Amino acid sequence: LPLVPPQDFSQRMKQRWTSSLGLCSSAPLERLWAIMAETFNSAITDSANGVKPHWRILQPPTGSGKTRGACLFAAMQAERNTTSAAPIGSIIVTRQIKDADDLVSEINALAGRDVAIAQHSAAPKPVDTLQHFDTLVITHQACVNASASLNASRGAAFERLVHWRGGERHLTIIDEALANVVEDVKVTADSIAEVQRYITNDLREAFPTETKA
Repeated sequence: LPLVPPQDFSQRMKQRWTSSLGLCSSAPLERLWAIMAETFNSAITDSANGVKPHWRILQPPTGSGKTRGACLFAAMQAERNTTSAAPIGSIIVTRQIKDADDLVSEINALAGRDVAIAQHSAAPKPVDTLQHFDTLVITHQACVNASASLNASRGAAFERLVHWRGGERHLTIIDEALANVVEDVKVTADSIAEVQRYITNDLREAFPTETKA
């Protein structure tokens, strides 16, 4: 696999952090960036080998370059893909449509060419177009909707996201906690009483177990 070397990634992050962003680097930050690349590479390797582990969670402090690092890693991976017979595709999931467009612009600027594309309701793209880009950027809601399609034997929405010209995209990076994943459903005593009023004697006799429940 054409994996991005963690030390190379850390050095590129340091250069971008200090030269482009005008921020101060440090040994702990540089080690953190190397750990980010190691984590991404581990996820890629597991996915390529058919291993389905639990999600890996990176929890560095705010302002340590998580989003900037995801963009740089995607750009560096696209660079390595150009000389590989087994290119590695990725998906980045972010909160809003504007965020998705901004991340695509940043990744493409870092790569020096168009290697990333955003897919969202404001500007939907044909499936064939998505498959030509190393990185696909989508919103949290699009990810939730696509995941729901898994209940329909890997629905078309999910297939459209994970497949590209290199096969299956082996890396998914979720930027910030995934929103809209948990639906809150409340059952009150009033709602139960209302349901009980609809249960006739005939229903009670026909469905005793359900009525008891």
